[in-house]
Amino acid sequence: MKTRQHPKLLAIAISVGLALLCVTAYAATTVILAVGTIPNSQLFDGPAKVTVRTLTIPPVRPALGTTIRVMPSTW
Repeated sequence: MKTRQHPKLLAIAISVGLALLCVTAYAATTVILAVGTIPNSQLFDGPAKVTVRTLTIPPVRPALGTTIRVMPSTW
């Protein structure tokens, strides 16, 4: 029995797999602080429901092998 070999398809599959392994996903966290109603909003010309939230996004770390240079201030 002969088997077909698809080197291009195999190369594409390996490339996609490596790309997915190298991607880093960061989670953004949202916290609702308050929910309320403004009786007379000038923006909407009447009552408006408002929600106050905080959005926390973790800082992005530099890639391995990169150098961060901090320039001194010249004030």
